[in-house]
Amino acid sequence: MLFLAFFAPVLERAVGSRNFLAVFFLSGIAAGVGWCLTSQSPVLGASGALCGVFGALAVLMPRMRVYFFFFLPMEMWLAAILFALYDFFFAFSGDHIAHTAHLSGLFFGMLAGVMLREKARSVGGGFRRGF
Repeated sequence: MLFLAFFAPVLERAVGSRNFLAVFFLSGIAAGVGWCLTSQSPVLGASGALCGVFGALAVLMPRMRVYFFFFLPMEMWLAAILFALYDFFFAFSGDHIAHTAHLSGLFFGMLAGVMLREKARSVGGGFRRGF
C-alpha cells in the first residue's frame, strides 16, 4: 500500500482522475489475466494494479527520483527495471507471490503511459505537472 500512498497521487495529478482510475483498474484486470494464464492457484490483492500505476509513472516521469528501500536514490526508469527483473527471476519460484500478476500490471501500466503521453502530444498539450 506504500506504492498507492507514494505514487498514486503523483499519477493522478499528472493525468487526471479519470485517466488514473482507468490505468489502475485496467492494470488490475491485466494483472488478473496474466496470473490466470500462468497459475492455477487463487490470488487476492491489488498489487498488479499498483504495479500498473508504477509502470505508467516510469514512462511518463522516467527521471523522477525515488528511494529504493527508503535510502538508495535512483530514477524511476531504473527502479521499474529492477522491479521487473526481480519479478521475472522469481516468477516461477513457488514463493506464493503473484510475480506474473505484477509483471502483467507493470507492462500494461507502461503501455498506458505510452498511450497517455502520445495523447497529450497529439492534442498539443502536456501534462498538468510539466512533463
